[in-house]
Formats: sequence, C-alpha cells, structure tokens
Amino acid sequence: MNGWVPQKQHIQTHNLFHSAVFGEENRGLVDLGFRIVGDFMYIPDTRNDVDIEPPYTLLDRNTVVFFDFITPERITDDDIQRIARYNEIGLEAVENHLSRTPISEDHLDSDIDWFDHCTVMQEDQYIEHQSGSAEQREHLRRLEDVSSIATVAPGTSLSLETREIRHDDLTELLNNGIHVPKSPPNMVYLTREVRDESLAVGICEEIILNRDLNGGVALSYEDVKNHFGRDIQYEQIEDVLAYLRDIGACRKRRDDGKFLFTKYKLSQIMGCRHRLERESVEEHLSDEDDAEEGMSDLSDFM
Repeated sequence: MNGWVPQKQHIQTHNLFHSAVFGEENRGLVDLGFRIVGDFMYIPDTRNDVDIEPPYTLLDRNTVVFFDFITPERITDDDIQRIARYNEIGLEAVENHLSRTPISEDHLDSDIDWFDHCTVMQEDQYIEHQSGSAEQREHLRRLEDVSSIATVAPGTSLSLETREIRHDDLTELLNNGIHVPKSPPNMVYLTREVRDESLAVGICEEIILNRDLNGGVALSYEDVKNHFGRDIQYEQIEDVLAYLRDIGACRKRRDDGKFLFTKYKLSQIMGCRHRLERESVEEHLSDEDDAEEGMSDLSDFM
C-alpha cells in the first residue's frame, strides 16, 4: 500500500468504522452497549500457538467482537491467513487480553461468554472481488469461509454482507446498515502498517494542530512514539521529521535536537496531506539526497 492515496482510503475506512461505532448519523454500536476497549493490541495464545492483532476490540459486558480490515487492494493469501487466526485463538487468551485493557469494573461482567470477529472492507472493493477475476473470486470465497464480512463506503452504511456474528442485536443492526457520513471526522491516522505518509499527516494534524502553536510545539522522536503508542521504528520517525523539516513545516533546534512547529508555518503544516498526493516521503528524501551529493562540499551553516 505505497503512496498517500491508498493510505488515505484505508484511513478513511477506519474513520467510517469509528463513525458507525459511535452512531454519528443514527444508531451505532455504542447503543447496543459496545465500547472500544483496545486498538492494535497484540494477543498471544501460547496454548494454541497462535496470535492475533485486532485493530479494534469491542466489548459488551461479557461478549467480545474483534474487527479487522482489508487494505484497499486485492485480498491476499496473507490477509486470509491473518483473519483465519481469529478462529484459532482460545477464550482464555481473550480474557487475559481484556485484563490488560483499561476497562471500568462496571462494564465487564465476571467472565467472557464468547467472542467473534468481523472483517471490514470497502464496498467497491467487495463488489470488485465478486465480479472480478477467478483469483479475486476465490480469495473472497476463502475469506468468507473464515470470517463474517462488513462493507462500508462514504455516505452509505456499514453493512453485513456475509454470515451472522454471534450477537443477535449486532447482526440485526449490521443487516439493516449503520449509516455513516460522507466525510467522517479524522479520529484515526495510523492503521496496522504505519507508513511514512500516514505518520507525517498524523504528526501534523493529530499532534500539532491540536496543540497551542502560539508558543510553538517541540517534538522529539520519543514524543512521537509515545503519542501514538505504536511500535514505530526510530529510523522511520527520523525520516518523517526530516521530511517535515525539509518542506518547511518545522525546524530542528540546535540545543536539544527537537523539532519545533510554530504558527508561522501553519500553511505548510496544514498543506502536508495535499503535498503528499504529488510526492511520497521516500521520493522527496531521495531527491534531496541526490541534490546534496552535488553540494557535498558546502556547509549547512554557510
């Protein structure tokens, strides 16, 4: 999923799902008593020698539903194998997972009775696989064998396309469809695979634009990693901050090495996502490296 455009589409699918959870247009999953109690959490099951990493864990007192997502490309063998692991995880591992989540005592009954999972994909992607090549149809059939599937598109609804989920009220709600807005609020910036472009937009829009820029906002590599709470390599954070510095969204302080964002660079900060539609972070940094090779004898401080 290279480039900002497919990343943007995938992020939008996550945000449409969030809109359905919170019922921004009409009745949502929260109205059934579900709450998101964990996102992108690693759940190992040593007894069954399997692990899962659901993007979202939803809890309704003593029932759990995991939601996973397919990227806006073709369904792959890796996707099917990843989703199939939800059928192999044990109840004990799920309960151990919930014990590590910030759940209020009044929302969790004593034991989990059951759990299930659902795979979310874009509506047009689902239709394309239904009527596509033999390989696409086969991959969709295999995915349907291991998971219920819900589809979503901007301005339509989150709707169940295949087999029922083990929760009658949830199945009924998804069969009727949960209406979602055409332009959902940006609640999610990073998906399963953290890409440079998504991280750059997330830093600008989720971190910087939600802070008071009057005195400036200084970020270190650790600040970025801690904010998102994800396993992001420092080399990737370094590249993305170097990119933001290079496009004029921030500057690097000499005293502590932090990257300073100010109100005077607001246009560059807000314009980050539009710039990325023309050129990826890697392409930009590669061009800059080529330019620097031709100026290797010049100092940065001349």
